Amino acid sequence: MMLHPNFNQVRLRLISILVFSLASFPVNLLKTPAQVSKSPLSNIQFNLPDLGDKDAPGDTEGAGRRGTCPKINTPLTALVLRVKKSPYFSNVWGLTLEKSPTLWFYIPYSPTDVSSGELIIWDETDADKRKHQKIYQGNFSLQNTPGIISLSLPHQVKLEKDRRYHWYLSVPIKCDSENAEVGVNGWVWIDTKRLNLASPILSGKLSKQEQAVILAEHGIWQDVLTLVSQTSEADWKQLLTEINLKHLVSEKIVPCCSLNTSN
Repeated sequence: MMLHPNFNQVRLRLISILVFSLASFPVNLLKTPAQVSKSPLSNIQFNLPDLGDKDAPGDTEGAGRRGTCPKINTPLTALVLRVKKSPYFSNVWGLTLEKSPTLWFYIPYSPTDVSSGELIIWDETDADKRKHQKIYQGNFSLQNTPGIISLSLPHQVKLEKDRRYHWYLSVPIKCDSENAEVGVNGWVWIDTKRLNLASPILSGKLSKQEQAVILAEHGIWQDVLTLVSQTSEADWKQLLTEINLKHLVSEKIVPCCSLNTSN
């Protein structure tokens, strides 16, 4: 088959137009997958979960001590949700999807003033207090404080779905004339409804930033805080600010501590 003599000219003209179009296309609009994945996570929004008709009474701050005890500017603080219901009563809790979650605390004392602490967890689901059971008791040695620490429950300690667990953290303070103890307490549990909503989404191949967004949207406080502590300083500060802990955003996360099971 013989081509029309003008065909080659038409083809060359089309190629020239294509080359010119590519050369003039704004290259800055093109991003590689690596560039996209490095885009910063901004304005993560935490949705406060609803307790319904249940309460989770607790205290996020340890009472201050006077006299010969160490002087501190900020008290022992649990990095967890606190919603005041009255001047004398607050709900203190954090949801999780993990069977062995991580809890976060600000320790204002140096190791010379406070060398250790204790964490106790009770299953207080049953309305009958006589049926409450202590499921864990552990101690830990403090290092590199003051600062924010994380305590991860041992893998053998597994929370059951929809059971309400009450945790108690205490530290003994060395005072000249007497020994004192300061503590905080709150609640943690796995909410089946949120677990069923979030788990299918989280099962995909998502970055840590994307997982954090999903956890925050579903109000999974303990897990989103742990995840963001590894990924984004800006979002860490924003999450603390959202639960009225803005005064702690400048405190460093210190490498400490491991729980040791005690009797």
